[in-house]
Amino acid sequence: DAFFDVMRSLCIILQLGNLTFEPEVVYGEERSSISSIEALEKLSTLIGVPESEIETAMTKRFMITRGEEFTISLKDTEARDGCDALAKEIYARVFDYLVRNINECTEPKGSAGGFYGTISLLDIFGFESFQVNRFEQLCINYANERLQQKYVVDNFRAIKVEYEEEGINVFDFSLIDNSDVMDLLEGKMGLMVQLNEECVRPNGGDESFVYKLKVVCSDSNRLIQDNLHRPYEFGIRHYAAPIKYDARKFIERNLDKIPNDLLKCACHSANPLIRQEFQRLSDSLKEGQSTGLKKRSAATKHLVATKFRSQLTSLMSIIEESRTRYIRCVKPNKVMRPRTLDHAHTVSQL
Repeated sequence: DAFFDVMRSLCIILQLGNLTFEPEVVYGEERSSISSIEALEKLSTLIGVPESEIETAMTKRFMITRGEEFTISLKDTEARDGCDALAKEIYARVFDYLVRNINECTEPKGSAGGFYGTISLLDIFGFESFQVNRFEQLCINYANERLQQKYVVDNFRAIKVEYEEEGINVFDFSLIDNSDVMDLLEGKMGLMVQLNEECVRPNGGDESFVYKLKVVCSDSNRLIQDNLHRPYEFGIRHYAAPIKYDARKFIERNLDKIPNDLLKCACHSANPLIRQEFQRLSDSLKEGQSTGLKKRSAATKHLVATKFRSQLTSLMSIIEESRTRYIRCVKPNKVMRPRTLDHAHTVSQL
């Protein structure tokens, strides 16, 4: 039953979080093992894969180099990262499965011919600025910039031309125009391209990505190059505020690659939903390799930045074909108190 498959998949995600790993040293080599035996037994029952196979996939990596196959033992932190990556991938696959099926079930009959209109609501991404800003904040702020660009076009560009024709003084349009930020983020030699290039390059690294970004995009007034920045730090002057990013693990998170051993383990699952979704993932990865992984487009197809940009472009295409209306939400103060108006903070949003 599909409902029970979904619920069991969610239980598997939760159970993966209950696994604990402990370090071991065997003949001077650091290894790890699963210390939560009861949690492993429950996981084995839920996913339908033997305990020994799960532990091997979690704590070891099988590598093939120059035709020779050998095994590498993982440290406890590495095993934990792999376990979290599997849980994250299962969650993403279940989410996509639900969205796909909901759309199929709620689509009106005959709508494929284009006879039905749609009314859509978009909750625009909130701009994020934390004490430490990582890859996730970059993606969210990139989406925010793209939507801001659409908002500016809809609300200001047409008015600007009209005012200029009538000789009416116009405020400094550069204060709200973020086209130069978009050039930095998604231009031909922009940040997204540089990040993807570093991901497919052998031995690519986070600091190398930051160094190349600052060299290639040095003429951008939106890129902040501070002498006090560490080798893995860079800044961007977003339309909302300047943000400093910590690029550590940018490469890892953009690759978002689940280890092959865990992928094979999931493909052996007795849960039809997990087995089919991961088999589909495995087939797509093999297809990318068979069509020439060395080709740049094929090599970057499965990167997070590429998929995120593609989805954002698709969203913007839908918005462009729609008649758009905006509901502006103004935050009256930063302290989350009722009946309190911070004038400077409110005016800055307007």
